[in-house]
Amino acid sequence: MRILINAVAMKVAGSKSVCMNFLRSLEMVGKEHEYYVFLPGGVGYENFKEKDYLNIKFIPIYFTKPVFRYYIDHIYLKKQINKIHPDAIFSMGNIALPVNTIPQLLLFHMSHAVYPESTYWKRIGWESRLRFKLLVREIRRKFKYATCIAAQTNSIKNRLSNLFELEGKVLVIPNAVSLDAVRIGESKAEKNKGGNIGIKTFRFLCLSRYYEHKNIEIFIPLATLIKERKLKYKIIITINPRQHKKAAEFLGKVIELDLGDIIENIGLVKLEDVHAAYRNADALILPTLLESFSGTYIESAFYQKPVFTSDIDFAHEVCGNSAIYFDPENPLDILMKMLLIEDNTFINNKVNLAIENLKRFPDWQLVTELYLKELGKIVIPENKR
Repeated sequence: MRILINAVAMKVAGSKSVCMNFLRSLEMVGKEHEYYVFLPGGVGYENFKEKDYLNIKFIPIYFTKPVFRYYIDHIYLKKQINKIHPDAIFSMGNIALPVNTIPQLLLFHMSHAVYPESTYWKRIGWESRLRFKLLVREIRRKFKYATCIAAQTNSIKNRLSNLFELEGKVLVIPNAVSLDAVRIGESKAEKNKGGNIGIKTFRFLCLSRYYEHKNIEIFIPLATLIKERKLKYKIIITINPRQHKKAAEFLGKVIELDLGDIIENIGLVKLEDVHAAYRNADALILPTLLESFSGTYIESAFYQKPVFTSDIDFAHEVCGNSAIYFDPENPLDILMKMLLIEDNTFINNKVNLAIENLKRFPDWQLVTELYLKELGKIVIPENKR
């Protein structure tokens, strides 16, 4: 099977991790096929080398910006399709290629498109709102080109099917623990089972770049409450002021309100340092408003850290009973739930549930096999073309 993989939009954070793990796994489970992969240049994919089954083309990073999307999808990649004559297309970046003649699997992970009721939309400025609304419109307009659509959870599948009338077209292929996190973790991470006996300060890690939907602004009133009550809690964030203008504003607010003793920014965490970030934390905290899937939930279970997160459907589906849920817009409710970190028996129970819950998630080899299986299903036999 000859497969064209459109991963031009898989540039940062979770999307890049998904793409990298998929490509690595091909060597173990998919070498019998032929792949033509289109990747964004300059963001970390350069370590991937071409092989007899793997052909790689890097797109200059400036051509991956939204303003060039029409050129990439409608002109450049169409020309490549005419040269390659693939049996199937795997579009990994939410928007299907405008091609009717070749079966196409679309990977959908754009949570903004399926949570129209979220208060997130009221919080962002008109520029962000317009940008995302136009993106959602483009996603919706091109669903018709996808033979089938892969979501990462049933929550997203159901929302996608109902909102866009895609019943019967959407399937679920779950995410997995990052191969890198597992490899590094097995050799270096010091795992524990929650609690913080003998340590004066509890450290809550929010392992994420700055995105508006991550809702880290709630940490300002939360930290104020922590400081007023003189609690030995720290919130560890991992953002860079250059990631977004609001990231710089947030960090400035932390300084202005003298909350640096509660909110500690350790900056961008490199992949090789993820194990240390988890090792030095007592829990994960994620007050997100939107997600399609968060790998940090899975990683936290692997590193045996309790999860404190938003009481929203996607989190419940991934974490089940193993997480401690709060209202992400109510700092007092978040604090009340954070106090549970001091109940060692309760936390140990949650961590044990998380470890058990982790068993139901496949590894990346199996996830890659599932993608390849679906691509095989949609390929049209040559005698029927």
